[in-house]
Amino acid sequence: MNEFGEFNQGELEDNLRQLNGAWRQLFDLKTPIELGNPKRRKEKFDPSIITEIYLISVLFGKPPNYLVFAESIKTYQVHVFSQRFTEIVLNELDTVTDFVHYLGEKQNLLTQDRNIHVIGGEEELLVIYLQDGRSFGELLEYDDIHTTGGIWQQHTAKPEYLAKKRADEISYLVDHLIEIIHDGEVKEYEIVARELARLNRYKRRLLANALYEGRIKALNGTGSLLRRLVPLDGVTICLLYQDKTDNTGKGRQNRLSMMCFVARGLHRANEKVIGIATDKTLSDVDSYDFCLVNIADWTDEMQRWMERIQEETGMFKNFERTHTSEDEYPIN
Repeated sequence: MNEFGEFNQGELEDNLRQLNGAWRQLFDLKTPIELGNPKRRKEKFDPSIITEIYLISVLFGKPPNYLVFAESIKTYQVHVFSQRFTEIVLNELDTVTDFVHYLGEKQNLLTQDRNIHVIGGEEELLVIYLQDGRSFGELLEYDDIHTTGGIWQQHTAKPEYLAKKRADEISYLVDHLIEIIHDGEVKEYEIVARELARLNRYKRRLLANALYEGRIKALNGTGSLLRRLVPLDGVTICLLYQDKTDNTGKGRQNRLSMMCFVARGLHRANEKVIGIATDKTLSDVDSYDFCLVNIADWTDEMQRWMERIQEETGMFKNFERTHTSEDEYPIN
């Protein structure tokens, strides 16, 4: 950082050298590294399972009045973020899926030989991405792209944007469930937490709304349990609300596992099914069970087994399938 508080080229070059060294240790030398996380067990880093790689350089200090898009290390682009944009993007795209999707779309934009000049910070480019359905599809049609500053402030003041932020508030219930799983004693549930963490913010909002609406219906219902199916793009969610008096032993967990298997056959487009079971009535401390079914190839034998379960138990013979169709950007 220079005397005026602005970052300079030397600072960027230092960051690039550090990134290049980290790359070499991880993927060329394959230096053994143990990953630690207070919420998870320690595990060895396995570079062979990595399918996508994104390199980011964050520079403190005042950014220049034009956008530094990216540098390169080997065949990979380095996304150069200012401190201000880092705070903005991690607040706006606050799930791994949302954040990584933006990086991928931006790299696709930069792979072509285009003259791109953005006045202001990268948040100006982020607005275009958000308003174009989370893509840069419209910009791909042009060879010369110029924007002026102030777009971000205008965007965040719009009623649609403010309405989206309010609508997203319920989605943090899913984040809370992920925390519950990590803090719990059942280590086998960790894989469920990872699958829930794959959901972007919009899908988390849809799931949270379905969880809340199911709880209200369960509270007002007369039966001992309530089942719901929530098919999302790429994954089906099974929800089970059950009386505590019927939660003895592994009864609720077994019922949830059976539900997830049946749901896999009912919604064949989704290979994965996540099951969430909780109490039908409210209490000071809710209990949860979780389940994950991941079957890539659904066979005829599995289909016959599923149909036999349905006949014997009546499970999902007359069920409520919750369809989610609300806009990501609701309008007041």
